[in-house]
Amino acid sequence: MRLVEANIEGFGQYRNRRILFSEGLNVVYGNNESGKTTLMKFIEGVLYGFYKPAKSRQYTEDLGKYRPWDGGSYAGTLIYEAKGQRVAVYRDFDGEKVRMWDADTKEDLTEELPLNPFYQQREPAARDFKISPAAFRNTISIVQGKASADLSQMGGELQESLMNLTSSGDEGISVRHSLSSLREQWEQIGGESREKNSRLGEVSAREEDLKRRLKESKEARLRQERIYQELTRLPEEVEDEEDALALLERAGKPEQKSHIERLAREEESLIGQEREIRQNRLGDEKQYEELLRLQKELESGRERLAEAEMLVREREARKQETEQEEPETKAEGVSYQSMIGRNLGILLCVLGVLLGVFLSPFCLFIAVLGAGILAYAFRRYQEEERQKAQRERQERDRAEERRLRQGTEEALYQDALRQRERRSVELDAARERMEKTLGNLKVSGVEEYGSILQNRIKAESVKNRLEQTRRERNRWACLYASEILRDRRTLLERRLQEMGKQEEDPAELREELAQVARQKERLVLERDSLRAAAAAIESLSQEVQREYAPVLTEKIKKTVENITTGRYNTIDVSGEGIRATGAGGKNLALDRLSAGTGDQIYFAVRLGMIDLLSPAVKLPLILDDAFARYDEERLEKILELLSLEAVDRQILIFSCQTRERDMLTQRKAAFHYSEL
Repeated sequence: MRLVEANIEGFGQYRNRRILFSEGLNVVYGNNESGKTTLMKFIEGVLYGFYKPAKSRQYTEDLGKYRPWDGGSYAGTLIYEAKGQRVAVYRDFDGEKVRMWDADTKEDLTEELPLNPFYQQREPAARDFKISPAAFRNTISIVQGKASADLSQMGGELQESLMNLTSSGDEGISVRHSLSSLREQWEQIGGESREKNSRLGEVSAREEDLKRRLKESKEARLRQERIYQELTRLPEEVEDEEDALALLERAGKPEQKSHIERLAREEESLIGQEREIRQNRLGDEKQYEELLRLQKELESGRERLAEAEMLVREREARKQETEQEEPETKAEGVSYQSMIGRNLGILLCVLGVLLGVFLSPFCLFIAVLGAGILAYAFRRYQEEERQKAQRERQERDRAEERRLRQGTEEALYQDALRQRERRSVELDAARERMEKTLGNLKVSGVEEYGSILQNRIKAESVKNRLEQTRRERNRWACLYASEILRDRRTLLERRLQEMGKQEEDPAELREELAQVARQKERLVLERDSLRAAAAAIESLSQEVQREYAPVLTEKIKKTVENITTGRYNTIDVSGEGIRATGAGGKNLALDRLSAGTGDQIYFAVRLGMIDLLSPAVKLPLILDDAFARYDEERLEKILELLSLEAVDRQILIFSCQTRERDMLTQRKAAFHYSEL
């Protein structure tokens, strides 16, 4: 595995900066404040973020420390190569956005990253680096300043750090100090025999006092609760008559009871009257209206029948009058005068002709006279015939008119007869309905049923008065009961106020007791947890030392011997402290060694732990001014070791000096040099 490049959008003093890394050994030179440590923190931040190892999202101080100086975007991308694949990791430190993709194919790999359940963020380093942030900082990332300039303090610090690393994997965790702190904490909490003069004892005494006060308060609160429940059950107004009467019976005033009793007696009297009236037969208003309708229908039928009979009589009289009318005298034939004139004219004509022929022509004047008379008689005859024809026409017209009048009178007469018959049938039907209805009602007439209906009217009147009296009694009973409730409510509220001033609040006592109980539970749990944690730490520490210390000792034995030029050939990290054995067999504690020798051993142990923590992957090694206190001899030995290590591992040496470059150049070692 190797780092390929860092593309920094914004991080500390860097802005839009691209930094390339090479395989093998890399020497990066930069003056103080040039950004060497910032670049190392950028690599660590992209891979792990700046989270504290807690069960919630908490940040280390580095998040604010490396915020861009210019206030711009706070993000960047780190590209590394693992198992033949170039992987790019992007992190936005402000937006907490993390992405991973294949740098060559651009395939998104973000979903392959596990999600941390505590701070809900993807963990890029978990895919390929497979070590924790603490292991990263204590193994592959080594920063100057781990030891003090004071030799005695430095030796002790190195020894403690190495022991902690071999025991817990994190030099910041002191096993010895942790166990001592755990014991001190559970002793402060207190054991079973020290509860009365310990934190747990004080909490227990407080708990007992609160229980006593709560019991007393509960008893008082029960009394208040009963009063409060009675208040909540008391309605503002009473609307139910039975409830009102029952309340009046228990708590009513004498004048109130007297008024209600008077209304009750009046109600009983009306009930008796109604019962007495209803013992008699009660008519039905609808039946009575039906009888009146039938009676009116019967009377109307009689009137219509009488009108029909009168009409029949009138039609019959008119018919008889029409039948008794005599026909007109028939027109006479030819009048007597016309016959005499005709006969005389004919006679004179014949006589005048005969006399004129046989006697004298002057006699023809007689024939002319006869012709004149005959002409007159003929004209008269024509006039008489015309008048006769006119009289005949008039007679026919009068006869037809008389016939039509007789037919009309006959039709009107027959119609009157039918109408009389129909009205007679209707009258019989109305009479039958009346008789049937009277029979059903078992009365003889409408008047009798009207008197029966008066009983119902009286009963309804009494019923209305009874209902009015009941409503009046109900209204007054509810008013009196509501007044009693208001007085009772006022009394109860006054009692509650008086009791509330004297009694403690049970809710506050319960809350305080719950807090004390939780505090006691936390103390007991904390005490038991501290004991369990101490036992677990001791057990795990011993197990880790048993498993890893021999392996680590064997792994760094050769390295220590080489870098110390054979002065020390054995390192023991399995005991209480770290000890180095010299070539002469002299065994010394780490704090008895010089600062330079201590740094060398410290570096050898870290280098040995890398392969223990990640045996399957050759992780890169990042060194930031890690050799500032080395002399020339020690530095030469370390660089020789790193040159050999760089064959299989990428190593980045950040330095503010040029001697690493010069020594490597002098040795003609293969390395890549760059400046920030």
